[in-house]
Amino acid sequence: MALTITKERNSVSGSRITAFLTVVLDNSYPTGGYVFNLAGQTGLSNVDSVSISQEGFATNVANFHFLMDPTNVKILCMGDSTEASGALVNAGGALTAGGKTMIEAANATDLTGITLKIAVTGRR
Repeated sequence: MALTITKERNSVSGSRITAFLTVVLDNSYPTGGYVFNLAGQTGLSNVDSVSISQEGFATNVANFHFLMDPTNVKILCMGDSTEASGALVNAGGALTAGGKTMIEAANATDLTGITLKIAVTGRR
């Protein structure tokens, strides 16, 4: 499967445009993140900020955090690096949330049931 992306609307404030998108995730997260063509999806060539919020939960996993990799223009799925017992699973990268080290979701992780709301602000 692939991402299902719907452009909901644009909002204009001065010289800035905010594009609002809905992204439905699939059943096979790719290592390194989902390719996400910001300019192609939003029509914005100069992006100032990207905000991602999650709606829904995958039935077989929990506690994911989603972020934009601005260098590679990909949506990353990160998870806590500790087991329920609190034992460290993997040192992961330098990303932290709530004082915990974060690691990228494993290749082919099923994210069915998760919808992202993404707001991209910039200029044409």
